[in-house]
Amino acid sequence: MKALAKIMASQALIIFGATICFTQVSFAQTDSQIQQYIEIYKPIAEEEMIRTGVPAAISLAQGIVESQAGTGWLATHANNQFGIKCKSDWTGPSVLHNDDAPDECFRAYGNPDSSWRDHSDFLRSSPRYAFLFSLDPLDYKAWAQGLKRAGYATSSTYAQQLINTVQTWNLEQYSEQAYAQMKNNPQNAFAAMLDKKVEEDRRAMGIVKHKPVSQPAAETKAAVISPYPAGLFRINGRKVVYLPEGTQLISVAEKYHIRLSRLVRLNELNSDVINKNMLIYLQKKKKTGAHETHLVRNGETLHEVAQEEGIQSKWVLKRNRIRGSDLLQPGEVLYLHGYAPDSNQLLANNRRTSSPKKNDEWKQKLNNLLDQQNKNTSAPAATDSSGKQPDTKIVRQAKQSPPPASVTYEVKQGDTLYNISKKYGVTVEQIQQWNLLDGTTIKIGQSLIIHTK
Repeated sequence: MKALAKIMASQALIIFGATICFTQVSFAQTDSQIQQYIEIYKPIAEEEMIRTGVPAAISLAQGIVESQAGTGWLATHANNQFGIKCKSDWTGPSVLHNDDAPDECFRAYGNPDSSWRDHSDFLRSSPRYAFLFSLDPLDYKAWAQGLKRAGYATSSTYAQQLINTVQTWNLEQYSEQAYAQMKNNPQNAFAAMLDKKVEEDRRAMGIVKHKPVSQPAAETKAAVISPYPAGLFRINGRKVVYLPEGTQLISVAEKYHIRLSRLVRLNELNSDVINKNMLIYLQKKKKTGAHETHLVRNGETLHEVAQEEGIQSKWVLKRNRIRGSDLLQPGEVLYLHGYAPDSNQLLANNRRTSSPKKNDEWKQKLNNLLDQQNKNTSAPAATDSSGKQPDTKIVRQAKQSPPPASVTYEVKQGDTLYNISKKYGVTVEQIQQWNLLDGTTIKIGQSLIIHTK
């Protein structure tokens, strides 16, 4: 009997082990599945790069990771290849699926190609991803890091997953092929415009690209491709269109059934003919901006800030205690929610930057670009081991209000940003902003600046 029991136990163990192996394989994508996915979708990946500028290598890598090479639940049940959630502006079909929380709303599509096109439009039209289109289109590492920094996915390893996927499957070749088509097609002005913009940003910000990208043989003066989607879209919840220089607003007023005088007033203009490429709002702009803060770029005007952020100019002035005659300064931080603090060293004294490593230079360059573009109000909370003084952001100093009292709080065991905020009567968002925190994680012994009321 004992011998029989041993035989039965060993057989059960073999069956159990085989079941485990089968289960593990069934949840992983095989090489053949990934290769098949690439073969199916590489044409549309290249088409979308030509149409919108989203690198084919990145979109393919995202598709493989997000959809498990087309085998994931969202891909098979909703044709959603990129895990894009509904958001407030989605009016199409949707499905509920457990993700970061139970029963989250995800976009559904009639076919996979629609998902690919929506993914490109989603990145292109969202202000939070706008800085990506100033990056080298062949620099997949910078794009991967940028997507992670902009919050596309919550996984801490998301950028490395994309980079590994591009390298493992040689996906960069599809970006290079699409880019060559863009440059060689005289009817497509996008590549010429993109090369020019990337070079301008590179000279201005010292950004070094990974591999040389040759300039097009001749630039065409075909239609200028805008950094915004065509037709009607929204910024800060307000309807807006992006129009080229010389557009007569009477045509816009007639098209959208708005009085010309109102259209001019909504956009704080002095003329009904716009003198440069411009965002034109069809609804009254808000008293708060699309982002918490805005970092002023070289030569940027108050009106340009107001249009980009969907906020009334007078409220930019009020929130930052600026007189109408004052000029904006490059590097100045404008507050678009709440009001500017009094100390002009508030951010500068707490900002820390990482020392660039020789083999990690691209990440530092990307961080610099993100700061310049002001599309992510957080900065890396690493210690500067190089001894260099951190860059200083300028915040206007109030001319009348006394400086607020502040304390330095040392994080103790059991502390959270929420209970610290309640203790001092401030918000979690304020603590994050004052200390340039990237999220809600804090460590025992960490010092936090708290500005008390």
